[in-house]
Amino acid sequence: MHPDFDVTPAEGMGHYAGNVSQVLGLDGAPLQVHGVTNFVIDFGSLVPGDPYAARLTVLGAEITSCGTPMPVTIQTQTNTDTFEPFGLFDDPNTGNVNDANNPRHFIYSLTDIYTAGTPISVTATSWLSSGGGGGTFSDVGYPMGTQYLGADGGNVVAVEVTMPEDGMVESMSFYARAKAEFSPVARMGIYTANGSAPGNLIVESPSFDLSTIFEWQTVSMPATFL
Repeated sequence: MHPDFDVTPAEGMGHYAGNVSQVLGLDGAPLQVHGVTNFVIDFGSLVPGDPYAARLTVLGAEITSCGTPMPVTIQTQTNTDTFEPFGLFDDPNTGNVNDANNPRHFIYSLTDIYTAGTPISVTATSWLSSGGGGGTFSDVGYPMGTQYLGADGGNVVAVEVTMPEDGMVESMSFYARAKAEFSPVARMGIYTANGSAPGNLIVESPSFDLSTIFEWQTVSMPATFL
């Protein structure tokens, strides 16, 4: 990488002139520019009215959940290209920029110039942190023994669970053996604790048919932070 493209080098045009062009002049140094002033914002994209070169700099990030830094991932796009310069946009474990490694830079091209009217955008997503690594918690339940339910319906089977950490509920798993002749229908739910009984409903799954379930099953839940 050409040293003059860095905005904070020990020496170089980038340090003294601010922004510099991605194109080298006849003297081998980047051409000095002063940014694009002829542009419009269109649904989150910057659309310059002049030909331009592009560079993305992350100066820093500061977002927390319960005092814990939340991972942040970044994706940048033009009308023809999608870039994930700092790691995967959909993976907070590999693409996190909310760390101690800023500022970080991405030069779209050392030689190419985008034509006037080419849109460019940067999207950042924050992720709820769990256990310091981002993602979801799991295996917070425990066996509750055998429950025999009658055919009349209206049964509620509950088990109290203590959350070991903050996290996002996305699914619940259970084991069931049901008799098809009863046409059993069920749903999973999460309630606040009220002594030894369920309290207020926090979230529930759509209802599902138990007639053909004879094994462990996982039911998707509306994503809920606990």
